[in-house]
Amino acid sequence: MRAMIEQLFGSFLLAGIIVLLFGIYYMFIKAGLPYQDPPLELLVQWNTYGEVGETLSLWGAVMILASILGTVIMKITRRAPKKQE
Repeated sequence: MRAMIEQLFGSFLLAGIIVLLFGIYYMFIKAGLPYQDPPLELLVQWNTYGEVGETLSLWGAVMILASILGTVIMKITRRAPKKQE
């Protein structure tokens, strides 16, 4: 059971990294630098991509931190094997 939970935290960490990378992609590649004097449609599109990128980056970072915290807690609570005399 413990190994399955540790594997779940590892999967959650990988998912967080992927979500964070998508957020960075949306912020820097899709949105990019703002246009100079853009029409309203381009301004709305740029704002939308920027907000999506910020949201994905935030959730990716939260997922990464949560999985790291869970892994650390699992390692701290690991029971040491009893010595047999």
